[in-house]
Amino acid sequence: MATTAPSPEQKELTLIGKVEMRIALADSDSKLETILKTYLAPLLLKLGSEHVSVRNKVVQVCQHVGTRTKPQSIQLPIAALVKQFKEQESSLVRHFDLLYIQQGVGRLSPKEKADLLPVVVTGISKSGNHGPQIFNLLLRLLESFVIPLRGIWPTNGRTRFLATLRRISIGGLAKTEDGKFGDVLLADALTSYARPLSELYIAFAMMWSRQSTAKVDRSSTILVPILLAVPFAIRFRQCIIDRQPANALKYATAFPSIAFSTLMRMESERWHALLSNLWLLAALTNALYSFYWDVARDWDLTMLSSQRSSHDCTSTTGLLTTPCLTH
Repeated sequence: MATTAPSPEQKELTLIGKVEMRIALADSDSKLETILKTYLAPLLLKLGSEHVSVRNKVVQVCQHVGTRTKPQSIQLPIAALVKQFKEQESSLVRHFDLLYIQQGVGRLSPKEKADLLPVVVTGISKSGNHGPQIFNLLLRLLESFVIPLRGIWPTNGRTRFLATLRRISIGGLAKTEDGKFGDVLLADALTSYARPLSELYIAFAMMWSRQSTAKVDRSSTILVPILLAVPFAIRFRQCIIDRQPANALKYATAFPSIAFSTLMRMESERWHALLSNLWLLAALTNALYSFYWDVARDWDLTMLSSQRSSHDCTSTTGLLTTPCLTH
């Protein structure tokens, strides 16, 4: 009598059973580590099977693996799991990949963490619903990443940058011959980084306290406004020192919008509508005045000036007609 060929479901169950037997027969941590290095990622790949019995069997084996891998000395194949997580679309496969990645990443050496960092960063925007877990993994890897400042950044340049940063941190301004333009440029750059720095602080605070964005953290109501306001306060003081009150006003208009934004998060619904309107007015004032000042003053453009005209804006030299240059 001819034997019936096993179905694809039975073949998958047989393969999983063999892996389960190998794991069960591993009588030492080193043997278990070697087996997991070879079979853990392919085992989790079976969670994408179309057969429910196969998926249930893999989950059962994973429960046994979770019990056996509690000792911190057992290394898990993190690199292979990260690679599989990025390549797979099955949410169940990615979920279990992340479980073992988070369990084993703390057991890696600093060098292994540093080597894994670019792998995690590549394609991080495609993490989907697992974005928070991947961001947490990224932060755990960053603790072992060291920026080699010496050698790639000359000592003279580093010293000059730190000196400039110390000077402008209190709103200081060097003389023209001592680098005044650099002070203004760096302080202006800090105003652009105010929002990203405050959001970075919020992200770290949320992860540290394990809370959501719906809950207002007490430290955020104090430090976030400070992070937002300090760069504008630096430029404000520089403009006052440089006797540019109109330019200082541009940076001063940022303070009301920061204050109203903070109060909106702190106050109850009773005053929310009023504060929202005040914040909108303050933000609009800041945006319009900054736009006017940058276009009409800093950039010397004439689009907002009554002098904007094109008549007689040519000069003739010999046989050539050249346009006038406006400043």
